Amino acid sequence: MKLNIVSKELIKPSTPTPLENVGYNLSFLDEPTPHFYIPLVLYYHNHNHTNQSQILSRLKSALSKTLTKFYPLAGRFKGQTLVSCSDEGVCFVVARGEGMIQEMIGLPEGKESEKLVPYREGNAAIVAKTEELLAVQVSLFRCGGVAIGVCISHRVADVCSLCAFLKGWAACACGDEIKVSPVFNGSSLFPARGTPDFKPQEGCSALQPPPEPVATKSFVFSASAIDEMKAKHMKTNTAPAASRVEVVSALLWKRCMAAKEHKPGAVVSANTFPVNLRRGMDPPLPEYSFGNLYQTASAVADGEEDWPGLVTKLRAASERIDSSYLKKLRGENGFQVLKENFSQIGRLMGERDVVVLRFTSWCGFPVYEMDFGWGTPGWVSTPGFGSIDTVILVDSRYPGGVEAWVTMADQDMSRLEQDKELRSFTC
Repeated sequence: MKLNIVSKELIKPSTPTPLENVGYNLSFLDEPTPHFYIPLVLYYHNHNHTNQSQILSRLKSALSKTLTKFYPLAGRFKGQTLVSCSDEGVCFVVARGEGMIQEMIGLPEGKESEKLVPYREGNAAIVAKTEELLAVQVSLFRCGGVAIGVCISHRVADVCSLCAFLKGWAACACGDEIKVSPVFNGSSLFPARGTPDFKPQEGCSALQPPPEPVATKSFVFSASAIDEMKAKHMKTNTAPAASRVEVVSALLWKRCMAAKEHKPGAVVSANTFPVNLRRGMDPPLPEYSFGNLYQTASAVADGEEDWPGLVTKLRAASERIDSSYLKKLRGENGFQVLKENFSQIGRLMGERDVVVLRFTSWCGFPVYEMDFGWGTPGWVSTPGFGSIDTVILVDSRYPGGVEAWVTMADQDMSRLEQDKELRSFTC
């Protein structure tokens, strides 16, 4: 579907940021993360036939008010470890679609979702030459439907932080008080170091143009299919029952590697994935703690395991990010603990004969609860990060299901789409 950009502007906080908050310090968990964008798209049917000009007015006004609480997002990076909360604003784009929003909902092609986010120069995760930390695109359709595409800089926020912002913005758009109060405690827990050896890795593989043409496609697992996968896991394992994220991740890990078996040396593989730290800390961090409050876990397979066996490896990897690890991370040598974790993953990615798949799960986050005044989303999608061999898991639009957005080389994707075992579990 063709979309035309109608306007672009900067939305600033409705009241100036107080002087005591004009400098927002990054944590050493934020510090090494390059400035690339996490993209998310929310799709809304026009249930109440709301006037589209009123929709735009409501969204802009609520965004301006919400930025007073999420004030770093309206600022700009200044040096390696600081955001200048200068109230310069966030990018707000308005686009018009020539068709109906129903034509977009459920499409498995990532390239279609790319049209609905504001930063998509070739892929939605490209390093931005722009300075905004947050950008929004509101796409209006002839049927009255609306798509809200959001890009937030991963250097300042993870998906949990993005959802906190969206929840506050949606509440404000409905006329409610902004009850979501972000807690900017990352730098006090994990003070940034500002050392030359820990600068953002702007040359990392996730930010470079893929070496070959890539495709992003979604694969949907229903609740009943996931129950079947869990039962298959239990037949061969005596460990506690697997979660839906574990079984879907394990199956995709195995089948993605099968799609690469034509490549020499594609036998040993690694699965890296983030583990949210908020609940695991002692005491647990507030739900709306803002920043990159996660650690990356990694599991390695030699190609011999079946996918139910990979569940055990994924679980063991996540369990290594335990209370003991977090205590060390909070301790005097926490920075060194983080560097050792980075080094381990870096070694995996540097091994010529190891294929690294980067997984991330957004399941369980309240993306389907974002009501801006005209109902909850009919669908949620992401164009992915645009980097090769990545998998993003989100809740599907049907209860209990999982939708996986997979980015692979074109040839590998063609093989994955024809994979019989994967097709036996997907809609």
